[in-house]
Order: sequence, then structure tokens, then C-alpha cells
Amino acid sequence: MESCIVCKYCGSPKVKRNGKCRNVQRYLCFSCKRTFATERKPPKYSDEKKAEAIKYYMNNCGIRKTALFVDCSPGTIINWIREATCATPDNQAFALNSDTGSSDGDFVEMDEIYTFCLKKPTE
Repeated sequence: MESCIVCKYCGSPKVKRNGKCRNVQRYLCFSCKRTFATERKPPKYSDEKKAEAIKYYMNNCGIRKTALFVDCSPGTIINWIREATCATPDNQAFALNSDTGSSDGDFVEMDEIYTFCLKKPTE
């Protein structure tokens, strides 16, 4: 029995571990026979930090230097850039050859990485 965890339904301290689901510890309460999960950890990096990294990168700061300024790994910066590239509406902020009219998608070069973004078909 774990003394620091209490049931979130009845408040009883008589609980035991009951496996994990998506890396979140679950518990079983002996009093009310219900299962519950512990709190999920907050995201490691805030949205403000991600936006700051994208801003550095878009102002010609390299991936390694951006990672140094934001205090995270270069791989994480690359993932954030890829997310931002495909999340922009119609990819207008990043598309270089948008006047070609093809709906196959564009390859966009952003410093050391290439990202594929599919455009929405025009009617």
C-alpha cells in the first residue's frame, strides 16, 4: 500500500498500483473498487519557448545556435520547425514556389532540413 496516494473518488489512502496506461501509473482503491490515474506531467517546453525558437530560426539563426539559446536539443528544434511548417494555414509563410499552381505539395528548404507540406486543393 502506498501512503502518499489517496483515491480521487472517495479519499481513501488504501490504494495499490494497478498497471500503467500510456506511461501513466494507474491505481486501484480497495474501498470503492475504482481505478484512477495519477496526474500527467506538464509539457517539458512551453508554447512561448517553442515560438521563441521558431522566431530565432526564421531570423537566420542556425539550428544549433537556436538550441543553445532556448536550452534544448537540436533535434527538438527540428521537430518544432517541422510542426510549424505544416501547421501554417495554406503554408503561405513557408512556401517558396506557391505561384506554380500544382497541388502535389512543395518541398521547402529551411537551412539544414527539407520539409514536405501538402497543399489543400483549390476548387
